[in-house]
Amino acid sequence: MLKNTFKTFKAGLITEGSFLRNIAIFTSGSLLAYLIGFVFTPIITRIYSPEDYGRFAFFNTILAILFSVSTLNYSEALILPKKTKDFHILCRLILTISFIITILFTAFLLAFNNSFVAYFNMDGVGYLTFLIPVLLMFSIFQIIADNHNIRKKQFSVNSKSKIASVIFSKGSVAIIGLKFGSSVAGLISGEIIIRGINYFSLLGRKSVKIPFKIIRGINWDDLKRVAEKYRKYPIYIFPSSLLLQFSLHFPIFIISKTYSSEMLGFYSLALTLLGIPIQIIGFSVGKVFLQKANEIAQSNDGLLLFRLIIKLFYFSLVFSIAGYGIVYFFGQWIFHLIAGEDWNLAGRVAVLLSPGLAVQLVATIVMPSYRVLRIERLRFASELIGSGILAMMVLVFAYMNFDFMFFMFLFSILLFLKYLITIGFLFRKIKTKNLVHLTPLILLFLMAYAFLFESSF
Repeated sequence: MLKNTFKTFKAGLITEGSFLRNIAIFTSGSLLAYLIGFVFTPIITRIYSPEDYGRFAFFNTILAILFSVSTLNYSEALILPKKTKDFHILCRLILTISFIITILFTAFLLAFNNSFVAYFNMDGVGYLTFLIPVLLMFSIFQIIADNHNIRKKQFSVNSKSKIASVIFSKGSVAIIGLKFGSSVAGLISGEIIIRGINYFSLLGRKSVKIPFKIIRGINWDDLKRVAEKYRKYPIYIFPSSLLLQFSLHFPIFIISKTYSSEMLGFYSLALTLLGIPIQIIGFSVGKVFLQKANEIAQSNDGLLLFRLIIKLFYFSLVFSIAGYGIVYFFGQWIFHLIAGEDWNLAGRVAVLLSPGLAVQLVATIVMPSYRVLRIERLRFASELIGSGILAMMVLVFAYMNFDFMFFMFLFSILLFLKYLITIGFLFRKIKTKNLVHLTPLILLFLMAYAFLFESSF
């Protein structure tokens, strides 16, 4: 049996266009991009201070939440249209909504920017917040280009684009920091560069042609038709995504208000480094899975689709435990070695967050199943419960004025619970023996948290 499994695995890797090969291409490029970013970390953390990292985290949080709002999650439907014409119309709808949101946010900044940043003790950010609308529109074009390539199964192009953008952005941030010293502006410059390089490397010579083709064909009747066709996304997926973004970034606002920009910097570095597998590997595998699962769903083979979801769950669980287990046991030593002595506290934060983020990675990989199975209402219910519990308890913990490290420990448990709910709702729907597949995950992670509590507090 093991021999046959190996042969199947090998055949999948060498077969052009196979699901396994596409995952390997997407993941290998993402892993390389992760390693490149990791190589730059010792340089960047010795140039930039925890305070500036904290301000940068605040800036990025606003951008992430605004991006989640700006498309009403129609962007998640970009992989679905069978015809290129409908894909372009959907792109036009997304661009139209995003442009309106961008104008409204710019007006908000013109009226309230000073009081807004001052309330969260982020005066160092200042008028740099006016770069957020620019980065937002860049991000919209970037996601359109990304999905354009996925539809054409050009996974190798997307992988190469990730690698190139990380190299240029991290290198630029390091050079700017060495030239001008630590500043949040230097870190933000990396965000501008990474989005620009990523977009132009995704589309190459078509970087101007494709957007022009999309923009010039705006027809309001077509926009209404496509908006109606994919209405489930703003009705069910958008609230779910907004809840998800809110729950993930809510601690940023709490830490900046309750603790300090320095503590926010430690949290930000730990979350940034540990979150790279989620942002790159998790979403990469998830996108390839979405493309394959969508093909199976169209063939109406429900049993095959359910088996694929379960296999992907176990694959992601083993991968996640192996990766985050290293951080769990050696995180403090790793961060001291890589980031330097000034960032020791970030290592402790990383250790505490590692179990919660491990489960988040698993959930991120299997979460596209909600879309393929057309159970967006169930996803909204899971997000409403999970995010609601997380946000409420974070407020309670902040009000109780816990020590920062104990706050991080409790937040990690909340992350674990939130994503356990996400996976549990999905498994319950596909009738996988009444959630029996979650038993080893729950037991293992409860043991991990018990050991953390005993050794840390």
